[in-house]
Order: sequence, then structure tokens, then C-alpha cells
Amino acid sequence: MAGGGRAKITDVARAAGVSVTTVSHALNGKGRVDAQTRSHVQQVAAQLQYVPSRAARHLVAGGSDVVGLTFPSIARLPIGELMSTDWYSQVALTASQAAFEHGGALTLLPPFVETMNLSKFGLRGVVVLEPTRGDLRTEMLRQSAIPYVTMGLDPGHPDVLTVTPDTAHGIEKLLSHLRAMGARRIAVLSTDSGWHNEVVAAEAAREWAIANRCALDLRTVALAEQDTRAGIVGAAQAAAYDLLTGDEVPDAIVGLFEDFGIGILDAASQLGLRVPADLLVAQDVDGFKAQHSRPPITALDLHASEQVASAIDLLISDSPSASITVPTTLRIRESSSR
Repeated sequence: MAGGGRAKITDVARAAGVSVTTVSHALNGKGRVDAQTRSHVQQVAAQLQYVPSRAARHLVAGGSDVVGLTFPSIARLPIGELMSTDWYSQVALTASQAAFEHGGALTLLPPFVETMNLSKFGLRGVVVLEPTRGDLRTEMLRQSAIPYVTMGLDPGHPDVLTVTPDTAHGIEKLLSHLRAMGARRIAVLSTDSGWHNEVVAAEAAREWAIANRCALDLRTVALAEQDTRAGIVGAAQAAAYDLLTGDEVPDAIVGLFEDFGIGILDAASQLGLRVPADLLVAQDVDGFKAQHSRPPITALDLHASEQVASAIDLLISDSPSASITVPTTLRIRESSSR
């Protein structure tokens, strides 16, 4: 079990090979679950010593709970720009489903302002995405005594339960793959967001480059300073164009932000470069656009659904286990295959 603590409903679902909804229905006598499946789920739950939390039992009995979800923000970058990425839309959808499966509901909280009265939402707790040091969201939640868990380490409060992807190992696998495909000078595009996943990814890239004696050009894209019309893709395209027209041209570029790969492809096309023949391209957050671009982009699957389902489970548990690290999966596609 992730974190080595008490079993969670997601652990039972994974071990039984069924959905979280099926586990909930099988254990609580609800929904259409055939006798064989119900018996199988009950046996797995018993083997894992799974006990539904008091909150979950209350919800199943007909109570109601509201779980909040709050997205990060970057100055001058509209929240709609983040929501347009597959990662954030998938997180919102899965969080809503996870709350519903526990008998509750999800509310997507607006950007926090100091005058906001959080008590009026009647929140049982909040899932905070990508907190940063001095984050207004976590400070206000603490002042309001509202429980929260984070997706991405809370640098100001490392004691808070969190769900994080194993980004460091994922980046090592990604860069090793590029090296195996012939890359000798790799550029990495990060942002100034300060989000834990990006910080870990950038540091892992530095350490990998030193250990493997590979030239690495780590660039920071200042999203906060970008014209909002350019957006995420435009910012990546401009940064990649600068790299590809500079003195030391990379033979591989990795974007540490979803949709950065699209911008890198645009820059390569603008300069008449062939991907992957002339340039290898990858990004560290998989998504629909990466999967269906031309060519499809190699990316790390951070398993958004598993992360947010685990976060909801931590939030409503009577005796939550330790923080959870979710393994990543490298999805190798045409953009980096020679």
C-alpha cells in the first residue's frame, strides 16, 4: 500500500481490479454489483484489512459533505489557461467523481482573496494543488481551521499530508531515454511557478546531467511576465526558438510544463527542423494534446486520477496514513524515437 499505512478504498480497487465505485457499492450493498464481484471485493477488502472511515460511513448513510478543490495561480496567466490543459481538467473531473463516490460533492473554489469568508462554503476539507511558500490559500485554510491536503509538497508546512508524483525517477528515465536516442546536448525549459513538481524535476535533471556527463541547458520561462495572449504554448515556442537559434543549439528539448511540448514543436517547424530526425522533443506532463500532436510527444504520465483520488481519500480518512508518492510512467512516442 502507498505510504505503508492503513488500506484505502483506492488500494482495494487496485487489488481487486475494479473501480472505486464498484468497491463502494460492493461493500455497502448499493448499485448493481453481481454476487461474484461483490464476494471478490469483500475478500480483497478483508485481506487488506480495509475499514471505511467514519466520514465515508456517514456519507453512505445519507449525510453530505463538501470537499473543496483549489487551483494554483500565476500572475497574468488566466485560470482558464490552466484549466485548458488536460492535467487540470482531469484533476477536476476525477476529484468530483471521487467526492461523489464517497457520497459527497465537490466545489471548485475561486481564486483566494483575503476578504473571502471560507466558512460559508461548509467545507469538510480542501485539496490544494501545487502550493508555494507563503501561499495565501494554505494560510487562509489554516487560519480558518479547515483541514487540507496538498498535491505537491507544501514548502511552508512540510508536515501537511501530501500526494506527489515520483518525478525525480521519471525525469531520470526520460533523460536516459533521450541519451539512448543520441542526444548529447539537452535543453530543459522550466517555469518561474515555484511549484514542487517543477522544482524537483529541474533538480533531478541537473543531477542526472552531472552523473552522466551530459551537457544540460536549463532555462526558466517567466510565465508571469508573458503577454496573456501568448499563453503557455506561445511562451514555450518563444523560449525554444531562442534556444534553437543560439550559439549552442541543443539536439533535444524537454518541457517541464504541460503543453510546452506543443510550443517546442511549433518552434522547430518554424525553423524547418524535423522532429525527431533533427530534434528530440519531450515533456514531463502527459496530456491529450501531447498524445495527438504531430508527431505525438514523449511524456511522463503522472497519473492525475490516482493522485487526486488518493488526496480525497486522505482528506476524509479518520486516521490518514502517511503522505503518498505515486509512481510515474514514461510514455515513449514518435517525437523522441529514432
